[in-house]
Amino acid sequence: MRHDSLFCASLTPRIAPALLIGLLVLLLTACGGNRAVKQRVFPPSASIQELRRSGDDQWTLMLRLQNFSNVGMRIARVDAQLTIGDGASMALETTPGITVAPDSAEPYPLGFQLNADATRAIADALSSGRSVKYQLKGRIESSEPRSRNDEFDFDSSLTPVPGLTDTLR
Repeated sequence: MRHDSLFCASLTPRIAPALLIGLLVLLLTACGGNRAVKQRVFPPSASIQELRRSGDDQWTLMLRLQNFSNVGMRIARVDAQLTIGDGASMALETTPGITVAPDSAEPYPLGFQLNADATRAIADALSSGRSVKYQLKGRIESSEPRSRNDEFDFDSSLTPVPGLTDTLR
């Protein structure tokens, strides 16, 4: 029995400081854990995720709506001008009414008809297997978390997708 009491007596001085440090960490964590995260709302953006032929002269554009804020954002309206290649621009207008999660993006399908300049540029890109530049420029109106009307300007390129006819990404 004396052996057990010696073991306990030598163990207690080692455990006491560790328990004290653990208790202090727990108390400090409890004091600072009740802070609300500040809402940071930044302008959204839009780009083309995919362009796919859906009929003779009809195309489906998968519009990628990007939210850079740390809160969800409801996209009410997008008014933009799309220029493919060096041709004339086309108007894109839509009212998605979707909520994009914080720091995320949502695709939104939009059917439309290409103008003659864009049709030639896309046909050249598809036949040659090369990319084609595009510019999407306009305004995005959001209704939540608060009403905003932000400008955006996005330049990139679309490349034919191997194995998928009449599709560019």
